[in-house]
Amino acid sequence: MVVLSMKTDTQAETQKFDPIFKTLKGHVVTKEYTDELGEEKWLYKNLVIKGHICGIAAKGGFGKTAILYGLVAPEISKKGFDVLYFDIDSVTTDHKRMQVIAEESGMMWINPNTAPGQSVDRIRELLEGWSTSDADLSNKVLFFDTMKKFNDMMSKKDTKGFYELLRKLCGRGATCVLAGHTNKEMVDGKYQFEGVGDVFNDTDELILLNAILEQDVLYVTTLVNPDENAKVRGYFKPISFSINRKTREVTQCLNVYQIGATKEEINGPDNDAIRECIYKCIKDSIGQGPLNLNDLSKSVIDHLPGTGSNKVKVVCNKHILQAGVRPDATAFFAVFKNNRRAYCMSDISLYESSKNMEELKAFDQRGEE
Repeated sequence: MVVLSMKTDTQAETQKFDPIFKTLKGHVVTKEYTDELGEEKWLYKNLVIKGHICGIAAKGGFGKTAILYGLVAPEISKKGFDVLYFDIDSVTTDHKRMQVIAEESGMMWINPNTAPGQSVDRIRELLEGWSTSDADLSNKVLFFDTMKKFNDMMSKKDTKGFYELLRKLCGRGATCVLAGHTNKEMVDGKYQFEGVGDVFNDTDELILLNAILEQDVLYVTTLVNPDENAKVRGYFKPISFSINRKTREVTQCLNVYQIGATKEEINGPDNDAIRECIYKCIKDSIGQGPLNLNDLSKSVIDHLPGTGSNKVKVVCNKHILQAGVRPDATAFFAVFKNNRRAYCMSDISLYESSKNMEELKAFDQRGEE
């Protein structure tokens, strides 16, 4: 028997004459609203998602403005979006070049310092009006360069108010991209965003940049891993850019530039070849006890000359760590109390062919602790 849950007459009467309840009903998220949102869409792959608040933070001189203004914003504008680039941080010697980029791409370059009577406060007033209007902002992409010129990064109150404005704009369909800074000093070898905790908490993505200068070219790579103090909502892959310091040309690299990697690591065997070699080395080690990561790296390097240990570790974490500790996995991974990583095959057929199956099973159990 099916029992239907229905409101009592008393509940219905209470709600009918309850003005607060009636008002709150006006705040309910409707299906019409969610239908208008559509599917998640990249505006610039692995960097900007439509409708999100995306923060890009880096040390001064690491190329964030060159990348955002010289490549990302123009590319989004050429796709038919209305791009408004609020620039409060450029030097006057760059303005002729920036005006040409804006004109050729069709985006709006807005710098209140160049317009008499205009100011950052006036821009915020206009955006506040936009956020409370009935305007459809789904085709608007707003760049703020830099964020610290729009609010006090060390003030929790001011930052909260600024992000509330951004969230209202996104609620009307806009996309917001914020250029920010990291602190001058690294913490535990990692970059740290500048500002109060709300900067991290209230952005949808907070992507950091790492850079290295080689001759006249600055190579910049995005950091999207939470272990690197980044924050993403979605599946992001790191991407790299090159900035020619002489010509000011900005391009996205075909491959991810490994900051600090040697040429042998960059030009060595591809990840598929390394993965297959890793599996072979683990298989060959059966009966000799489980491998730790250093032993595994050395073994792979011996089989594939020109492969750097860092690249081996990256492939291990990407292809083997994801398998987890499962009986049906190709390989399993364990972390001991001293944080050493160990790898061993867990395929049943390989267990059966092992000379020391009990040792492998014992290792498997230790790995699950």
